[in-house]
Parts: sequence; structure tokens; C-alpha cells
Amino acid sequence: AENFYTGGSDPAIVSNKNWNSGSYVGWVIAAGGNGRWQWNYADGSARCDYDGPGGQLNDGEWHHIVASHEFGNRAQLFFDGMLVSSQTCITGMGSIATGEFCEDRGGVSSASGIASKLERLRALALPYRLKHLSSII
Repeated sequence: AENFYTGGSDPAIVSNKNWNSGSYVGWVIAAGGNGRWQWNYADGSARCDYDGPGGQLNDGEWHHIVASHEFGNRAQLFFDGMLVSSQTCITGMGSIATGEFCEDRGGVSSASGIASKLERLRALALPYRLKHLSSII
């Protein structure tokens, strides 16, 4: 979609939202400054955010990032097979459906300092569970 923001200091890697503001409806996994990854989820009136530690993405290695949304309940965030955050702030939020989907297959580089390439993207209809890791990778 033409209004999806992929530049600046935290370009979207994969998203269904206009990332010009974290308060806009939808979700995003983005590359943040100092080599971190970040996640944002918003319904237009409330938002949730996660910022990973610096240096996780710009180490020259491949990484596996999962954001599992149990709509109206919680989100679980995984990095390289490890649960790094369980977010209950999405409990009671409204719809985040936007009818859009954007992925950066060209590689994020800009001011985030991260050279990336998206090799595999999967969207699943059921919430991700750690026990499913081997069948998804």
C-alpha cells in the first residue's frame, strides 16, 4: 500500500498498518535504531509496544521472529525460538484489521543500521505455541 512507512529510523519489516504513527490501527514488526527489533499493535484508541534489546538484529546472523496475536486476549513475542514477551495490553482491544499487508522483501537498511532480507514469511490462522516451533521453521 502506498501509505506504508518504510523509511526513517524504524522501518517496517512486515506490517498491516500505516507505520507513520504507532497509534494507527494495525500491527508492525520493525527494525529499530541500534540494531533492535520492535513490535507495535494498536486499535486506534489504545496501543501496545515492545522494543527488543539493541544489537539483536545487526549481528550478521539469521533470526526467527514471531508475533502471535490472540485477538482480544494477549500477544506473545518470540525471538530465535525463545519467548521474550507476553503482552496482555491487547486484552479488550478492538479490531486491528486494515485490509492491507506490507512486507519488505528488498531489505531494511536505512538509518536503522540493519541490512536485512526476509526469507520466509508465514501467516497462520491459529495462535503460535512454542511447541510448534520445529514444524514452523
